[in-house]
Amino acid sequence: GRLVYSTCSLNPLEDEAVVCAALRRHGSSIALVAPPQLLDEKLKAAKGLQHWVVPHPTEEQGSFFESYASVPKELKEGKLKMLPTMFPPAENEEDAVLRDALPIGCRRMLPHLMDTGGFFIATFEKRAELPPSARARREARAEGMRQERAAAAQEQAKQAETNATGDAAEQDTGEPGHDIEGEEQPEQDKGAPGYSGRQPLKRITKEYIMLHESIGDNGWREIADFYGFDTGLRDRFFVRRDSDRCVFLVSPAVLSLLQAQTRLPTRMVICGVTVFQRSQSYHTDACPWELVQEGVVAACSMGLRRRLLVRRSLLHRLLIEKELSLSEIRAAATSGDV
Repeated sequence: GRLVYSTCSLNPLEDEAVVCAALRRHGSSIALVAPPQLLDEKLKAAKGLQHWVVPHPTEEQGSFFESYASVPKELKEGKLKMLPTMFPPAENEEDAVLRDALPIGCRRMLPHLMDTGGFFIATFEKRAELPPSARARREARAEGMRQERAAAAQEQAKQAETNATGDAAEQDTGEPGHDIEGEEQPEQDKGAPGYSGRQPLKRITKEYIMLHESIGDNGWREIADFYGFDTGLRDRFFVRRDSDRCVFLVSPAVLSLLQAQTRLPTRMVICGVTVFQRSQSYHTDACPWELVQEGVVAACSMGLRRRLLVRRSLLHRLLIEKELSLSEIRAAATSGDV
């Protein structure tokens, strides 16, 4: 498979240096590949850098370093230490492959070439299975130890049950009412054999709840009626638990994720597209929620019916003059501009 690494930066420490670090770490398992030829011909982009300098970490107008060997010892230690991965490939045969790969697989989108913001793109291709990371190895060892402990606990529980059954058979006097199998078993505590230690399942996030859970079904119906939404879309709108100032619209896939359960909940910072915010209007017929500019397209795709179609000429006047009288709006509606 292929993976595209992209940043909105032209700083080589965030671009080519990261690419080189990945290539060094994974070796022949991954490789940089050139963009598709047709796309590369249409893009006016510069190729990846092979040389760059690294600034002094504390001096605002200080010196620059061309190689890690030129960095003083005091800057290789401490909190703001400089790392070897910050520097370009060395001028030797060992790093020749890295130097040659950067202009092939990296592209720099410069603002003056395509009238865009500056950003960086690199394309990696997986050539072989990657070795497990240190984190994956730690998790695998922890999982193996957990399974061993669980198996040992189950074995102890079985042995204890066997011993208890044998003792009960020896002590059974045949007197009525002595029914060991019918006795209520005590609840296992955390130290008892066979206790798995697994946590109960919880919602994957606590930060977001459905809109109707915050404002009620009547509040949701007021929004749906005012903007013309299908009431079946109720579960697609969310608010933050700690603040219902903004309403977020999520896709079906994100909805499925938010309804998932896990033993280790995840903190979600931003979820969905903001479509509504609490209105500042005091009109008696106004909805308490108003559309947000960034969510207009998403709301329209959901069937928004409270909208106007305006001719370009009238929209141009609105953008320039900012305010039009009601008589001018009525005249525009009569002429078909609205």
